[in-house]
Amino acid sequence: MIKIAVLTFFAAPLVVFAAPDLSSYEMVFNDEFNGSSLDQSKWATSPIWGPFLVTNAEQQYYVDRHGLDANHPVNPFVLDGQSLTIRAVPVGDLPTPAQPAEGDSIWSQYPEYTRNPDYSPNDATHYSGLISSVNSFTFTHGYAEARVQVPAG
Repeated sequence: MIKIAVLTFFAAPLVVFAAPDLSSYEMVFNDEFNGSSLDQSKWATSPIWGPFLVTNAEQQYYVDRHGLDANHPVNPFVLDGQSLTIRAVPVGDLPTPAQPAEGDSIWSQYPEYTRNPDYSPNDATHYSGLISSVNSFTFTHGYAEARVQVPAG
């Protein structure tokens, strides 16, 4: 006896949207990352709340190359003249920084930073980076465009 299995596939119709008309838009913020370092007038390299407040149960310490960690031996930002790469680097033998004491002057230098009583330098497994335009550019109406390649997973 021969058994035959028949599979039926239903394809949804392909919906194609017209490209938006951008002729009435004016570019007001741009960075092609074609230099050798991040433009500090555009990009902050620390979460606005500071490096000691862990969000989303992340196991990374964000290195602030423009502030607190300016001389940190790990630089997660690589600019090759054409693009920016933000790397995640295993902590290895270089432990993440301890949080400054409550009365430390850092808290007046960076009043936006939040002190975290639960912070432990041992919780981070990687150094990484982020960029934000929060202090240099925000907008309510308009559109944003980016070319981004992210690793799988």
